[in-house]
Amino acid sequence: MITRRGAIKGLTAIVASGLTTAAYGLGVEAPFTRVTRYGLTPPGWQKGHRLHIAVIADTHVLEPWMGLKRLRSIVDTANALKPDIVLLLGDYAAGHAIRKWGHAIPARAWAEVLAQLNAPLGTHAVLGNHDWWENGPLVTRSLTRANINVLSNMNIPIHRDGGTLYLAGVDDVWCDKHDLTAALRGIPSNAAVVSLVHEPDFADTVAHDERVILQLSGHSHGGQARVP
Repeated sequence: MITRRGAIKGLTAIVASGLTTAAYGLGVEAPFTRVTRYGLTPPGWQKGHRLHIAVIADTHVLEPWMGLKRLRSIVDTANALKPDIVLLLGDYAAGHAIRKWGHAIPARAWAEVLAQLNAPLGTHAVLGNHDWWENGPLVTRSLTRANINVLSNMNIPIHRDGGTLYLAGVDDVWCDKHDLTAALRGIPSNAAVVSLVHEPDFADTVAHDERVILQLSGHSHGGQARVP
């Protein structure tokens, strides 16, 4: 067992964002794919180990703005980066009022596209608010059938190069599905944890647990505003 200062030298995250607001996302942002790379070396981590993570969030699959062809291109882009693991951070569905802007695609169809993501350590996901607004249980079933591991207030160990990193998935905060205690249950006190939470501002809560050294989130589509 590694300590929380432990086994991974660098974390590289590749983020493909979808919509920010309905107007901006559908009218401006949707036609473009942007790959952003982050090289992270948390203080105190030992040298010699690396983990390459592909992160995709907020696809909001909706014809004609984000159809299956567009989603396939995002999957192809992620696969071309040859990640060790793929993490999906919620809002795959176009729920709530966004549906009126286009034609919704069944969860089974877009999940089959996401099933083509390829990484030796697998593809793991949490749900977002739009997924619950649409049909949370259906989204979960569709992802699971596509061999995508849905972490709903639970964790799994990831073993690599002799070390262990825990992924702790927290279900959606906006829809009051989250349970951080359950998500972290059973993780050793000296473990290193990466938390997956759709909403980034939940970091204020996650930060109280010293085991968590990184939170990965979607929801804000590459930007974050806090007023005042």
